Amino acid sequence: MSPSRHEVVGVLLALATGAGNLVAETVLHRKAGFMIVAIVLWLAWAAVRLLREPGVLRVWGFRRDNWRGSAVRVALFVVPAAIPMLAVGRLLGHWPISAHFWLVLSVYPVWALAQQFVLCAVLARGLAHWLPSRAVPAAAGFLFAVAHLPDLPLVLLAFVAGLAFVMLYQRRPNLWVQALGHAVLGTVAYYAVLGRDPLAALLNA
Repeated sequence: MSPSRHEVVGVLLALATGAGNLVAETVLHRKAGFMIVAIVLWLAWAAVRLLREPGVLRVWGFRRDNWRGSAVRVALFVVPAAIPMLAVGRLLGHWPISAHFWLVLSVYPVWALAQQFVLCAVLARGLAHWLPSRAVPAAAGFLFAVAHLPDLPLVLLAFVAGLAFVMLYQRRPNLWVQALGHAVLGTVAYYAVLGRDPLAALLNA
């Protein structure tokens, strides 16, 4: 089945967002301004899709009917991944973890939901029109990782997470559950593995 015009635009917008984020952060140093523009463009694209396809939210994964099955599968990935990351953080001397950990964890799901939407509902679903289903997770995970350049440790973590989350999405597309899993892994990765405090960095910017 050929992709619709809106799906093609969505994939192109996802690729442009990743490339634009890289340029804005490493060359222009205007990431805040870029993010505002990107959010406006994504909201406009989503609004057009919703107007023309009222049931597309459920297709994307904004649904409740499959949350149990999705939660089990996501937990089976997140928990075994988070435990060794915490152990690595201990070995690297990133303990005690900042008290900001819990505050970041509480708000991270909002950002994680946006990322999972672009990664899974837009990019992975779009790539599925051109690639074999088995190749989609690796391709989407690679593109997701590239968007995190030039931070190589983050690139590696993003690839593994992107690959796994797309595979999970293919089986049980539920973005609410995936956002929570992404938030847990992301927060643990920043504080335990990378030894970074994104909240402190934001406040000191």
